[in-house]
Amino acid sequence: PISCADFVVKGKRIAIYIDGAAFHAGARLRRDKLIRARLRLSSQPWVVMEWQASDLSRGEALFDTINGTTT
Repeated sequence: PISCADFVVKGKRIAIYIDGAAFHAGARLRRDKLIRARLRLSSQPWVVMEWQASDLSRGEALFDTINGTTT
């Protein structure tokens, strides 16, 4: 494994990452971008969704976003 997502939607190859603002700087940002690009470009690609902790307040709208995604 190259990464451990916060959530994975089984059967759809969707990886969901929830990051706080502290993780969007410097080496961490570059590492995260590289890992997520590798997931998207792999021979069996993943849909990668990236949300901020504040996005979790959107509740049901997040489920709609996931359900509207096709792989």
